[in-house]
Amino acid sequence: LDTFGGLIQDHWENGQAFIMARATSRDKEDPRKTMWSYYSAHYLNKTLFRISPNNEIIHRYQQKNGMPVPINPATNSEIVGEVEYFIMYTP
Repeated sequence: LDTFGGLIQDHWENGQAFIMARATSRDKEDPRKTMWSYYSAHYLNKTLFRISPNNEIIHRYQQKNGMPVPINPATNSEIVGEVEYFIMYTP
């Protein structure tokens, strides 16, 4: 696995910005506790959404009260709120 520092440096060396995603989840045992997971935005989006061979969207969602809920791939718990994206430009 690459470190975030390594990924950012690789992007900068190639003249590209790096986009980081942050997903918020709640602790399964204590829902008052919030956890943040950080990802390369490209890889998180590839994990949450895929296109099947017949061009249908495949997603990592579970049904909760009849509504689709996105699942955090690191914690296998539901993502709370929106996924936040941060862009890092070459200094």
